[in-house]
Amino acid sequence: RIMMSNGELLTDALRIFFGEYGLRSSDRYTRSRCSYLLLKFVRPLRFLIAERHMDDMINAFQPLLSFQDSTFLSHEDECYLYEAAGLVLGVGDTARDVGRVNYLQALLSPLVVGMDAAARNGEESMRIGVQCLSAAGALSKGFTAYDGERSPRSFSPSQDDPKSAKEIGSRSRALPQEVMSSWSFCLESVLRITERHSANEEVRRRVLFFFHRMVETLGELSIPYVASHLPSMIRMACGAPEVAAIVLLVNQAVCKFQRKMERAMDETLVVVVERVSHFLPKIEVESGASDGSGSLRLSLKTAYSSQSEELRERVELLKVYLAFLHCLMTNKLGSVLLSPKNAFMSEQIALSVVQYGQECWGPSPSAAIISKQCYGILSSMISQWVAPSGAAQGDSGFGSFVSRYIGNMCVRSAVLLYALSGNTLSHHTVSTVVRENVVLQLCAVRHCGASFLANFVSVVLAYWQCSRVSAEQYGNQLAAGDIDSNCKAFAGIIEEVGSKVQFLS
Repeated sequence: RIMMSNGELLTDALRIFFGEYGLRSSDRYTRSRCSYLLLKFVRPLRFLIAERHMDDMINAFQPLLSFQDSTFLSHEDECYLYEAAGLVLGVGDTARDVGRVNYLQALLSPLVVGMDAAARNGEESMRIGVQCLSAAGALSKGFTAYDGERSPRSFSPSQDDPKSAKEIGSRSRALPQEVMSSWSFCLESVLRITERHSANEEVRRRVLFFFHRMVETLGELSIPYVASHLPSMIRMACGAPEVAAIVLLVNQAVCKFQRKMERAMDETLVVVVERVSHFLPKIEVESGASDGSGSLRLSLKTAYSSQSEELRERVELLKVYLAFLHCLMTNKLGSVLLSPKNAFMSEQIALSVVQYGQECWGPSPSAAIISKQCYGILSSMISQWVAPSGAAQGDSGFGSFVSRYIGNMCVRSAVLLYALSGNTLSHHTVSTVVRENVVLQLCAVRHCGASFLANFVSVVLAYWQCSRVSAEQYGNQLAAGDIDSNCKAFAGIIEEVGSKVQFLS
């Protein structure tokens, strides 16, 4: 706020950053610390600096940026400067577009040359190529493609800020075509280094970060690049964490572009699901076994029981994968699962969600996320794939799937959660999971009607040894559709069932 109201103070501060007490200091530690602090300084003031000091800033940066010589500034310090430059260049107004494009090209050109050299010359130039790739990603952080009158990075000055700052902050418009072309050209260079060094894990990690940035920087122009390279990227992934990172990129693109990703997802869904399935935690789900005397037995060994790092990574991948399915279903892309290319695996995907939904994950907030994700995905599938009359849309046959699997999953998962929570469902985290469970049941009743309700009351609850009176009363309440009363009634059902089940540790 002080800098915004005092232009001379801002000028003096930047002069110190760029002078012999800052970036040009003879002490390497001072230069390094100054690079980091300058980035922190630029972030909240980028609009003012872009308006008044863009030329000074970029001209001061350019002589300092050289990946051939790491003795003056380290690679990390140079990335700080590239990010600061990108924040300023990504702000400019119409009158400064030509200068902004020229500065951007001047900063990008050496990076593209370095990446092209790495793509041609093999391992010897790869180190510099990777550094150039990382720097390009840092530079891109200030550039965001958007629609509408205001930018996602729009500025919101306080009431006592000067009028000029408000005017600068209100300027928000799409990136010029020349800027988009510069980044597209850079992305082409990144893809060339990817093709040459695809077996190198560090290269793949840097490329993935750059793709994340290009989704924001190029906007819809990035969709063909993501779609064409996603299959090779995910096939090359060599572990659950890397696969999860790639799926996060897909989630980002789906959430940002929604229906515009339909064709891309239709082409790549099978590859993504098959590769992810290879790394997901393996589970063996039983509906509940009888001990011969009529009582049911359930194991309380949770998926979190093991301290294995590999299992933890696989469980984290499961969360990301479920988020991916949820993104598809909630961003108008649920039809992709039923397309001619993917219909053969739609029931398999839904069944896997059911299996993970009724697995024993435990009552912790982290574990509860998985249960709630599964309930939410299945609710979306039911609402989109089954008409309220009970007839499946697109001949998916999903109405019969719901009657066959959903009721048992709801009861089993709730009974296990009840036991793991100390024979209570009153804890806040547990009660939120139960509520999502009941929401799924109500969705099934609303879309599948009597077929689901009759099976749930007379078959599922009877199997779990719920009394006939309690089952029929709960069935009537489900038909009425009140969420709060159903949550309370379902908790009573689970307490009754839980008291009759033999739990094995």
